[in-house]
Amino acid sequence: MKGREFEPFSTLQIFSAALVMYRIFIYGTLKANEMNSFHMTDDSHGKTVFVGKGKTSERYPLVLVAFKQFRNIPGMIYQEGVGHHIDGEIWDVDETFLKWLDNFEGYPDVYRRETLKITRADGSGEDTCLVYIKCNVQISESSNLLTSYNSAECGRPYIPS
Repeated sequence: MKGREFEPFSTLQIFSAALVMYRIFIYGTLKANEMNSFHMTDDSHGKTVFVGKGKTSERYPLVLVAFKQFRNIPGMIYQEGVGHHIDGEIWDVDETFLKWLDNFEGYPDVYRRETLKITRADGSGEDTCLVYIKCNVQISESSNLLTSYNSAECGRPYIPS
C-alpha cells in the first residue's frame, strides 16, 4: 500500500485529547468583565472554549463571603429551591484547566464541585455542568441573596482585606 502509514497511537492520542473536555458553569470573578476573567483565556492554564451564557435551572442562594485575605467572594450554596436562578457563563475546559481551576477555587476544602442543570440564555436547551459550590456557609433570613455577581453593580467588589 502506497502513501502514509497509519499511525494508530498518534491518531488515538489526538482523538482522546479532543474528547476530554468538561462543561463548567462559572458565576463569579472568572466571568467576563470581572477581576479574574483573564484566566479563562490564559492558555498556560489549559484549553477553554466559551459556550454561552446561562443560568441555573433551579434556584440556589448566591452570597458574598470572606476567606483568608479576601472579602466579597461570590459563593453559591447547595440549597436547592432557595434564592434565585443564578446567572453565569458556560465553558468547556480540558483536564489541565480543570486541575488549575480546582487549585484556584480551593477544591475540595473551600469549594466543592457539584453537577447541576444549567439553562442556556439563548433558549437552545439545558446543559449538565460542573459548578463550584461554597463549602461550610450557612444562610440566614437576613442574608442578601444575589441573582448575579457583578462587582460594579453590587457595590462590594472582590478585594484583598
